Amino acid sequence: MSRFASAFALLLFSLAGCATTIKDLKQDPSFTFDSIKTSGLHVGGVVSAVTELSQSEVTTFSSVLRSGFLDERKDVYVHDPGSVTSAIGIERRSALLAEYRNSGIVSTRWLGEIGSKIPGARYVVFARIDEDIVTKERHKENLYHDKDKDKKKVIGQRIKAEATRKMNASLAIYDITAGAFVWGGSVEKSKSDGRQYDTRLDDQVALLLDTINRVLSEEDKLYPYPPNPAQRDVLAAIFRGFAENLPKPAK
Repeated sequence: MSRFASAFALLLFSLAGCATTIKDLKQDPSFTFDSIKTSGLHVGGVVSAVTELSQSEVTTFSSVLRSGFLDERKDVYVHDPGSVTSAIGIERRSALLAEYRNSGIVSTRWLGEIGSKIPGARYVVFARIDEDIVTKERHKENLYHDKDKDKKKVIGQRIKAEATRKMNASLAIYDITAGAFVWGGSVEKSKSDGRQYDTRLDDQVALLLDTINRVLSEEDKLYPYPPNPAQRDVLAAIFRGFAENLPKPAK
């Protein structure tokens, strides 16, 4: 920190939440809570249209999908993502996911192959990251003396350095037995991590410090941004959003 000001950092977190709306949600009448309850859901995999994911990332994000569904809907069983990989093999799964990444569609050929290798399986879930954007901003406001009702005496400045990650992902559930898409759409979520710095100024150095703060390179040293929010954290919120919209038991 500069010798002209004392500062402290406070890490702040926020994640866009509340009720989740699925954009362009489509649902086949055959896809009901009872049908899901009978067979459960298999995880085909998670891909990204933004950048090619490593095998490790596919495995991690597929597990995040499963966890997000189970966390939100304890009445719906989701099989371990490894079930599909073990059934068709890592090379075949890679080919399947590459095709899904490029087209956003899983062909009946792949659905038939999964069905032939996993007896009794009916539903398989795929997800694709369609947008992943990180933005960074600093917000500044003056701090005033507590007893200064007119707010004329500036005693410092509050700087909030914020990093936000916005992601959009589409999800598709296929009926293996029918060879058809039966449920899905897209969900957008964002997460912000912030650091707050309070600086205290004295009259002699206020002008000099203000000049320094206007230099971007100095701002990065004085008030660094927090690490970018993790993809898996935003994806977890997205997948919970999908899960909360799955068909519910009849009343």
